[in-house]
Amino acid sequence: MTQVASRSSLTTLYCIPQASLVVVACGMSIFTLGFFEPTLLPYLTEYPFIMSTGQVGLLMTGTSIMMGITAAVAGPAQYVCGQLVQMVFGMVMVASAMALFAFKSPDAYPQFTVVAYVMACGGVMILFVAATELLVRVLRTFEINPNEHAEALSAGVSLSFTAGLVGGSLFGGLMVDQLQFRGATKVLFFIMAALPFVTVIPFHPVFMQGKTLAKSSPAPSKNKKGKGKEADEEEG
Repeated sequence: MTQVASRSSLTTLYCIPQASLVVVACGMSIFTLGFFEPTLLPYLTEYPFIMSTGQVGLLMTGTSIMMGITAAVAGPAQYVCGQLVQMVFGMVMVASAMALFAFKSPDAYPQFTVVAYVMACGGVMILFVAATELLVRVLRTFEINPNEHAEALSAGVSLSFTAGLVGGSLFGGLMVDQLQFRGATKVLFFIMAALPFVTVIPFHPVFMQGKTLAKSSPAPSKNKKGKGKEADEEEG
């Protein structure tokens, strides 16, 4: 019964084009993180960087800490600016990072390469944090109870993360072998630059059966009485 219910939830959720699009957008963004795993170390140990393996490890460790802090800030921020706006902002950050990699010569400004890596990782976290709540809003827009499909929501976001990392690691090395590092990042730049438009346009009411994206649920509140009042107003 659990397998049938899970399959039904997955079908219900991801037959909605906008929900599938959110998952694909997340996966494509996570792809950029996976891309760095086999490619960043060889790139930074060459001229003009000539970093040691330990230095690259420290850079990646510091960036991972920064990603955790970014996720903590992005969580409550999504209720202020909206999940769709936050996702687009994250995509623009990743696209800007890929532009620095691809179009800015490392010989003149090698520090921009480090900035680009930090920007790319931060942008991915900003958009990824907002994905689950945006999926919830999509379900509510089509009058589907998100609580009944919690497993499908979690599965979709987790799948996008795993598929993006695996795909980035697998194809990242192949891309660099064929196009060199800067050529590969140029391809990723054009993809990430187009992704905001591909993501936002389908959320127009014309493509949502005349419906407007449901409002976000209120941010978690410590005041239980106030929280209940907000929920009653929302239901009304």
